[in-house]
Amino acid sequence: MKEGFENLSEREKINAGKFLKSTFAFTDKQLAALNKEVTMTYELFESCLMTCIEADDVRTFMMICDQFPDMLDIMNAEIDRLEKYTEIPEERLMEFEDLCLTLQSKYGIEIN
Repeated sequence: MKEGFENLSEREKINAGKFLKSTFAFTDKQLAALNKEVTMTYELFESCLMTCIEADDVRTFMMICDQFPDMLDIMNAEIDRLEKYTEIPEERLMEFEDLCLTLQSKYGIEIN
């Protein structure tokens, strides 16, 4: 096995590492929901996205959003609702802007 890993390109090694990191980060319940063995609830959806963020796995994050557009709609509606009634401290806005810039520069993802 070690010989096979050594034959991989650096990019392939990085991708393999990210795959393993995110695969082992999910709980059994999250994996069951992602595999549609159990119903994906909004709470599970959020926890799956947080797992991706913690594992620095943007590819899986985007795949989950694509796979569960109804949950993404709920999340967007919740964000819109909160924005109407919540004043966000300047410090938090700056942190969010920094996150957006990082996502854009590192992964080419643009967030408006």
